[in-house]
Amino acid sequence: MNLLTDRVPPHDSELAHAVRGFCLNEPTGGRSAWPVPNEWPAGFAGIGTNHALLDEGLQAAVFRGTVQRAEQLLRRAAPELTESERRHEIAFVVDALRGLELVRAFGAGVEVCVDLHSDFATDAEASYHYGRRMFALCPQQFVVKIPLTPAGLLAAHRLVGDGVRVEVTHGFSVRQHELVARYVRPRFVGSVPGRVDAWFEKGGLPLAPGWCRPGALMTAVVQEMLGELPECVTKQVAATAHGSDTESTLAGVDVLSMPSLRAREAVDRRTDELQPLAGHPLLTSEVVAAAGADVFFRSESSTLVVAEQLAQRPAELLDAERVGAVLTDCQLPDLMPELLPVERRDLAAGGPVPVRELWQARVDTGELAWDGLLTEAALVASAVKQRQLDERLVEASRA
Repeated sequence: MNLLTDRVPPHDSELAHAVRGFCLNEPTGGRSAWPVPNEWPAGFAGIGTNHALLDEGLQAAVFRGTVQRAEQLLRRAAPELTESERRHEIAFVVDALRGLELVRAFGAGVEVCVDLHSDFATDAEASYHYGRRMFALCPQQFVVKIPLTPAGLLAAHRLVGDGVRVEVTHGFSVRQHELVARYVRPRFVGSVPGRVDAWFEKGGLPLAPGWCRPGALMTAVVQEMLGELPECVTKQVAATAHGSDTESTLAGVDVLSMPSLRAREAVDRRTDELQPLAGHPLLTSEVVAAAGADVFFRSESSTLVVAEQLAQRPAELLDAERVGAVLTDCQLPDLMPELLPVERRDLAAGGPVPVRELWQARVDTGELAWDGLLTEAALVASAVKQRQLDERLVEASRA
């Protein structure tokens, strides 16, 4: 599905310039109870936000005046915009202003990861142009987050080629990150080891007591893979689970992402102890392999072939269908599956962790794989949060 390709405002359009001026001139201070700089532990050099936090801010009315002023600007500067297009522009403004607020609060040298609207996950043109616009607001510090989809892969490749720092998010396996690192070469790839742990627990699979948990094992193998790729420039960001002591088991990962309130605590208990990968029981477990769960830890040499084939043509001349065809030709159709609407509804009903019993038969046939399903479930969950934020934006614009 392509929502916006015919109506995407180019990154150098008059509308883009008008919105840029609004974002750079709109006051951003004092909107929320984010930690002040002197509470930020020494050694931490990045911060990010998400749509759930932005929705909390709108509920507290901290952005309502901004939303109303942005709405007035858009009706003057681009009265031809549809309601949906205005909604995307206003969401862009809110995402941008939150990022700029963090830049001003935490100062130079702190990278700030910023989101785009979840509708753009399936639209390479929208992701590219809005990504260019977002990065241009603060090229010294912004990192633009792009989700792992066929369209996102193409957009991220173009953005990196234009000098934009990118984090490709929603990755859950070594092979997914391997493809991204080979083809896109982004600043970061994002892992969520807690989701992998939750899937093992929910699916009744072994957790290898006495060893690091499955999610930490996945991130460790990713680190090893990135270190072995020739001329690799990509670093891994691993999100720690809320309410669990996972920082020590993720020691050695390039970047740890964690709630700000846990940052000081994590520094106090940090460890340099690393568990060796060799001999980890999950890497050789027949039960894990039989369930298809070894996909989280497995490298795929065919990702190099995919990257090479995609690189033969400029990304702007490719589309998601072509990416899918290349993946299929290289025996990787399950890496980024295209699900039907009813299948996405089934994923949504199960939450961010797919229910093993619902999908195991199709995994067994090779049609689907657990890493691709976790990515799709994460995309569905992000879309739900985005809709909630969009509803707040509409309310704020009319208040």
